[in-house]
Amino acid sequence: MEVEKSSSPSHSMVKKGVGLKADAETAPRRRLPILHRLLIIKEIKVLPKKAEKSAAPRPAPPLESAAAERGMLFDNPKDAPAETIVSVYRINDLSTSDRWNFQNRSLVLIFAIFDYKLAGCMVSLPDGFTVVVVGGERKPIEKYRNLMLKHLKWTAVKSSQNAEGEEKEEENEIKKCVLLWEGRVAKPSFNKFTIHQCETEAEARKVFYDAGVTDYWDLAVNYSQ
Repeated sequence: MEVEKSSSPSHSMVKKGVGLKADAETAPRRRLPILHRLLIIKEIKVLPKKAEKSAAPRPAPPLESAAAERGMLFDNPKDAPAETIVSVYRINDLSTSDRWNFQNRSLVLIFAIFDYKLAGCMVSLPDGFTVVVVGGERKPIEKYRNLMLKHLKWTAVKSSQNAEGEEKEEENEIKKCVLLWEGRVAKPSFNKFTIHQCETEAEARKVFYDAGVTDYWDLAVNYSQ
């Protein structure tokens, strides 16, 4: 019995060897869950970045880009109320009888109403001058000023030949557009853009009288070239 209780060195070493082998096998198993956790945590951190990349906005189609570009002209409605700037123009001849005038007249209205969303009026007299008043935010007003004073050609040019057969450009009757006044106002006088073809000066002045800005009309009447 004593022999059975006492174990030989080889038997003990085998036991120890088995124990060491078991420790070597179980050690990695204890580290694996920790490694898995680290990988999972790393993957969780990476996922939001992947989601952000996938959710990045794609380039807008041409129509949407144009609308966005047009939208950049106007202030953010969430911000403080935008200031209103008013411009008063005088065109000495914008009668509809002239084809050249018809083209310019159409552009004046299209850009004011549709492109730049300006409020105001166009008041014309037969065989007389035309007053254009526009009010709106700063950027659209600047764009419209460039249109009226730089881009639109008010005087048509026609070619003719002189006695020597050389072509010569001659301007029609001088037509021009001038900016009479531009400045900030506390409150807009117009809430939309209207068109008035008046027969008399009294009728034209009443348009501005009803809006409370007869001084705009007086500027046009008293203007001397």
